[in-house]
Amino acid sequence: MFVYHIYPLGKDFFFPGDLASQYMPFIQEFKQLIQDPTQWLYSFHNGLGSGMLSLISYYIASPLNFLLLFLKENQLLGGVLFLIALKLILASLTMSYYLITQKKMQSFSTPLLSICYSFCGFSALYFYNTLWMDVLIWLPLIIAGLERYITENKKGLYQWSLFFLLLSNYYMAWMVCLFIFFYFFYYRMKTTHQSLKEVIIKDYRLFFSFLFHSVLLVLLLSWLYLPTIVSMLSTGKGNFEFQSLIEPLTQTKWYGWAGFGFGMSNYEMRLSHIPSFYFGLLPLALSLTSLFTRHQTRKLDIGFFFLLLACVVLTPLAMVFQLFQETAGFPFRSTYLIVFFLIGILCEGIQDQRLEKRKVQFTLLAMAVFFSGLYLFRDHLDATQPYLAQGLISSVILCGIWFLLCSLSLRSLFFVFIFGSLIEVWGQSVMTLQDIPMVTQKDMQTFCRTYQKALPKENDYLTRIDNTWVDEKKFGLELTGYNNGMWFNYRGTSAYTSTLSTENLQLAKSLGLYSWNERRISYFGSTPLTDTLLAVNHRLVQKGQAITTQRLKNDNGAFVLTKDISLNKKDAITNQNQIATALFQASVFDAVTIQKQKITDSSNQTEIQAQKDGLLYIELPPIAVSESRQYHVFRNGKEIPLPLEICNTTLIPCGNIRQGEKIQIRIDSKENTHLKEVKFATFNVNRWKQKIDSVPKQKVKINHLTLTTSLQGRKKGEIALLSVLYDKDWQATINGKKVIPKESELGLMELPLEKGKNEITLHYVPKLFYFGVILSSFAVVIEGICLYYNKKNKHRD
Repeated sequence: MFVYHIYPLGKDFFFPGDLASQYMPFIQEFKQLIQDPTQWLYSFHNGLGSGMLSLISYYIASPLNFLLLFLKENQLLGGVLFLIALKLILASLTMSYYLITQKKMQSFSTPLLSICYSFCGFSALYFYNTLWMDVLIWLPLIIAGLERYITENKKGLYQWSLFFLLLSNYYMAWMVCLFIFFYFFYYRMKTTHQSLKEVIIKDYRLFFSFLFHSVLLVLLLSWLYLPTIVSMLSTGKGNFEFQSLIEPLTQTKWYGWAGFGFGMSNYEMRLSHIPSFYFGLLPLALSLTSLFTRHQTRKLDIGFFFLLLACVVLTPLAMVFQLFQETAGFPFRSTYLIVFFLIGILCEGIQDQRLEKRKVQFTLLAMAVFFSGLYLFRDHLDATQPYLAQGLISSVILCGIWFLLCSLSLRSLFFVFIFGSLIEVWGQSVMTLQDIPMVTQKDMQTFCRTYQKALPKENDYLTRIDNTWVDEKKFGLELTGYNNGMWFNYRGTSAYTSTLSTENLQLAKSLGLYSWNERRISYFGSTPLTDTLLAVNHRLVQKGQAITTQRLKNDNGAFVLTKDISLNKKDAITNQNQIATALFQASVFDAVTIQKQKITDSSNQTEIQAQKDGLLYIELPPIAVSESRQYHVFRNGKEIPLPLEICNTTLIPCGNIRQGEKIQIRIDSKENTHLKEVKFATFNVNRWKQKIDSVPKQKVKINHLTLTTSLQGRKKGEIALLSVLYDKDWQATINGKKVIPKESELGLMELPLEKGKNEITLHYVPKLFYFGVILSSFAVVIEGICLYYNKKNKHRD
């Protein structure tokens, strides 16, 4: 913080990646959830609306987040950075506790190794994914508790530490649960000097007791886990192909072993880096010396070490650790397990006095030769990672320095080793952060004040705000705007979260709204029809650092359809015509005449002539391109400014066009993107305004988890379409009678109407949450009975 003038030691803030785009908005929403507990179950601030329990479980369930509730909004980012620092401190403290109590370390090497653990490569790369940092705190306590459980039958530390990790983040907790499953057998074999077969036969009661109490901890959190599991299965993460387990068979090439070295990762390469096993070159040399030096359990230790490496490198095992998913950016998320294991092995070497000077020197020399070989053959091993050359050279030089220092007395240079290793680990962190985005306190405050001032007051009716055209870069922020609805407490239209539901994606793809990937939807690509259909009542418009609000007058969130919507084609223009036909028996998009066209792999040049007055739209083909080769669109030679980097299918507005007018459209992309599949059409605004007024529609009132509206049915067989995403937990009544909501092909909710007046009421009743509460209560009773009998048995003893 001192080096980069970061708050509180300066006026700048770290503001990178997911911290800016996800965690800050979600933590702000967390403060709102405390004020209104009903939003723990469902929130319209989360994109177009969805259940919240999965998002809470994935991003903001850490108990440490409660410390942020005492801060004001303008202090929140500083509080988050302080919380990250606190988590690093706590990780070092819990590691010290483990080393002192379980490894019997009573020397100055304890704080050194604990700091190397808390500042390992995992922390340097992932610290701004704040919820992931909790695993570094709880892992040493869990293993300390597990070892006591195995040797002394004391369950308390193991159970409570694992419980808090399970509560903090189920994703990281899953990795740790797999690790402790293996560790149980490893530790039992190591302490009893038995084979695996003997442990299974003789210690099956202990194993099943360990398994029973571990499963009981999961049951205690059923109220959170059951809705989360079902919700996550309805996202893109619910898709699994067996072929992805074996193709490719390894997640990294030989060059990946450079991840043990110094400076082998940085912020710019965070989405595709090699595995980061780094925790200091001297501790690494000492731990490898201890691991491969002859001792009683050497084969077992080496076998477990390579098993952990395989769980990072081999795709089938790695995907099991990642909940059977290919990592979408930020790969190799379980490297901290190897760091923890190696530090434990190093401590055993110190205790058993296996760290002889010559053996340490030989290991350092071998490491220097290894890193030199990787440097010399780097182009043949992995030509896609040229930035690692500097890190490899630095690693060789550092290994040489440590080799020379080891030629002197280890005891007399003990403090040199301590401070040298700390400086090395600190230097790694500085190198990792050299390209990280930052924001000044002034820019942050200006953005927040301007944004909040522009927002209209939220009323009790279902309306939404489109913020697509706000460019946070004008304020000096590297933001995406996807989750600003949560940040500033308004019902938005965009979302960026790994918990994004298939209904959100289905709606976006059907209407031509922009979706970069399965985790993001934006309102870019909207038309007057989508504005009305989704009750988008305001649009934020920006000029420089000034933000104003454009009123769209779309207050209604419930509509009467003459027939069910049937989407037969994938293209958005056809879909919107079919929606309009279901609303008022007329289309809204008119065809255009293609006068001239020239298409290559990277360009589409088309001259079109309008058949009707309207708004010209281009529909891009459903072929994704890389971020660096996004689409660029030109009208009569002048580039159309786009608020996002467009890399996928969407509708692009190209301005007004009059009947008979001819214009030149050029679409560029550096990749072969099937540009011959581009479609052109004009949205007939006059026809839309005339027809939509004839459609029966009504406002939808929101009262916590209850929605109410009233629609007039003109004849039997008509359908109510609500501007609410379908969710099976919505329960509906019409005129007091229970009705089962139906999911339209759009992903919105439909209800059958009766002739005459229809009083519609919707209640959000998350059945899995309530069932989970029952299971959790049952688990509490079982845990209470276990504690009673344990206490009784101890008293008898």
